[in-house]
Amino acid sequence: MDTELKNSINYITKKIGENAGFTTPTNYFDDVETRFTNKLVEDEFPKKEKFSVPNNYFSSLEDRVLDKISSPKKEAKIIALRSKIIRFAPIAAAASILLFIGINIFTFNKIETVSFESISDSDIENWLVDNTNSINNDDLAFVVEITDIENNEFSTKSINDTDLEEYLNSIETTSLLNE
Repeated sequence: MDTELKNSINYITKKIGENAGFTTPTNYFDDVETRFTNKLVEDEFPKKEKFSVPNNYFSSLEDRVLDKISSPKKEAKIIALRSKIIRFAPIAAAASILLFIGINIFTFNKIETVSFESISDSDIENWLVDNTNSINNDDLAFVVEITDIENNEFSTKSINDTDLEEYLNSIETTSLLNE
């Protein structure tokens, strides 16, 4: 089988020679894409003319334009903006007054009165912790009554030095410094 194939190839090349008859022009494949896309675009263009100019169009164009310019102009309808504003101004004013009153009525009904009884103890403690740097002696004197201080059991007791020294030694220095 291989010998038959070799013989047929040899026979064909002997008859036609080395040149098979199929050749491409030089640089054919360099611009084949652009030629192909150009051909596609050309096929999309219509073959028949779609637009045509009437006979003697340009010879009579000047006369027609001048006739339209020199002909009396029609009176343009003018809409006065002032009359529309005057007509809608009272409506806009009434709407804005109603809106103002409505907003004030609904917001005033929702305002809660804050009293000392409505504040929880934790809120007071949190406020004191947050504002410790801004509290001075006058603020404390306003809140604490003198009778409360006199009745305090710690105000009459004295602490001796040994108890104080034992307490300070028992506390960690890092926690004392952080406080």
